[in-house]
Amino acid sequence: MALRMTWRSYSVGQDDLVTVYWFPRESDWRMGYVARALGVSLLSHEQVDARGTSDEIDGWAAAATAYVDEVATAAAELERVQLLNRRWRDWPVVRRWAEAKYDEAKASYLDRVRAATSAYQPVRDVVEQRIAEREAVLLARKERAQQKEGRRQRESEARFQEWERRQAGPTSPCPVGSPHASWRPAATTRRVGLRRWKRWWTTSTRGGRAFARRYATSRPAQKPSGG
Repeated sequence: MALRMTWRSYSVGQDDLVTVYWFPRESDWRMGYVARALGVSLLSHEQVDARGTSDEIDGWAAAATAYVDEVATAAAELERVQLLNRRWRDWPVVRRWAEAKYDEAKASYLDRVRAATSAYQPVRDVVEQRIAEREAVLLARKERAQQKEGRRQRESEARFQEWERRQAGPTSPCPVGSPHASWRPAATTRRVGLRRWKRWWTTSTRGGRAFARRYATSRPAQKPSGG
């Protein structure tokens, strides 16, 4: 498993979103390298299933480390200039100079972030392709399971409809000694289950109803409980 981690500088209004795939060795992502380098407050993360060989993962992690290092260094330089700008903005003599220095620092920051993003992009493309392949495998597996369940349900419904059709049709020769023309205990038990067949037989056949009446009248009456 990997973490898709995104970060954006709070001081830049332009699109400087940083996305990096990190393969953590720490149990808590907040203690990982990316969180320590860029800070937790502006960092979001989600788990993704990106799989590769140990050599591939080591290479991806090294590229992610270099990417994060460059972004963190550029962000630290921009923050230093921004603090200087805040210090001198109330002084009219040097305010324009401080603002010009901040504009230069912001442009330099964006250039460095974009260059680092371009250098990391091939690794990002490979990792995202692996994620897409894994998602496709899981989706295909889910669809096969749904199709199998659908076939099983249709076969079950077809068997039950066949059983109902046979019960509604003409009677057939019954086993020796059976008082019921349509009684087929073995087949019925296999199709609908022993318990369901007993319930059907006792309520739907003449002999079953007679058996139920005899059973009910032969049971001793229960005494009322309570005081």
